[in-house]
Amino acid sequence: MHTDLSKALLLFIDDDRLQRKLFPEVLEPLGAEILTAANAENAMDILSDRRPGLILCDAVMPVTDGFQFCRRLKDDPATRDLPFAIITSLSRNVTERSLEAGADDCFLKRGSEDLLRLRVRELLGIAGGGFGISEPLEAFAGARVVAASDSPLLLSQISLQVAPAGIHLDTCATAGELLDRLDGPPPALLVVDASLSNGQLREIIASVRSQPTWAGVPILAVVDKGEEPEPGIPVDDWITKPLDGREARRRITMGLRFGKAGARR
Repeated sequence: MHTDLSKALLLFIDDDRLQRKLFPEVLEPLGAEILTAANAENAMDILSDRRPGLILCDAVMPVTDGFQFCRRLKDDPATRDLPFAIITSLSRNVTERSLEAGADDCFLKRGSEDLLRLRVRELLGIAGGGFGISEPLEAFAGARVVAASDSPLLLSQISLQVAPAGIHLDTCATAGELLDRLDGPPPALLVVDASLSNGQLREIIASVRSQPTWAGVPILAVVDKGEEPEPGIPVDDWITKPLDGREARRRITMGLRFGKAGARR
């Protein structure tokens, strides 16, 4: 069962009037209340009266851009805990600039709408669970992550991200090995290669979700470049091959935060 976001509040900031119309329509299926602002000052007026569970802000705006506004909020003790994601049509260095500004995530305007909804739901779920949105991966030392893939390279890449943080990685080379583990204790996060078992991701995830003790485990899918999971497969996030180490680390960390908040239960 997904988090009930009917009481969640989201603030979307963009100087483009068309974007202020289109983005709320994309996010409407989440059920959250969505407020819009045309610039940083309009947003500050809203923040003086309302406290959103997530701020989505365009990167490029006149006067105060998204990076500057993020720094402004993160430097203020009254607003630094507000989850903040930057949305952009830029492609070069935007993720690094966003993280340097203190943003919790970064989304592409021309990216997958399904992925946008998943990650917004994830951020709102973490915030709604009352857990720190900025906890580092090391905060989950001792947690167990299960990774299922028939690619030794992919499993090695995942291990390189989680092992230094003190996270135990339990690997499965086949779908059968993963299904055998469903009788055991659930992990904090499940990472599944969409190519596993000749691409039978839907059947694998259905089996995982049907096991009561595993039903609430966050699932991070790994898909081939340019692809995404089939519609309706209940994963919580996905990343593409070949893995970028920093992005994989961020997505694994976000999945662990999501699970800790109990946001999928």
